[in-house]
Amino acid sequence: MMNPDDLRKIGRALGGTHWQADVARDISMSKSQITRYLDTSRTPDMLFTSSLRGVMIDKISTIASHLTTAGLPQNKSARTKEALALIKEAVKLLRQED
Repeated sequence: MMNPDDLRKIGRALGGTHWQADVARDISMSKSQITRYLDTSRTPDMLFTSSLRGVMIDKISTIASHLTTAGLPQNKSARTKEALALIKEAVKLLRQED
């Protein structure tokens, strides 16, 4: 079961210091519901944690797709391309688990 500290860590990784509204929007939930999870007046259910996992996977995919952006160091290197391919494969595997 996800505890509030883990939810905060994931939330901050996804959206910075003001993450609750963004994460709530991304998983089609009210910000107040997330607040209830954080203050332990409600326990995160499987639908919430599955949705949150999906948002995490989507964010990994989105960020990885920008590794080849013009102007970034090593954006055209073989290692960057190889890393991007590996990330895409990992994302594919993670999505197959859902």
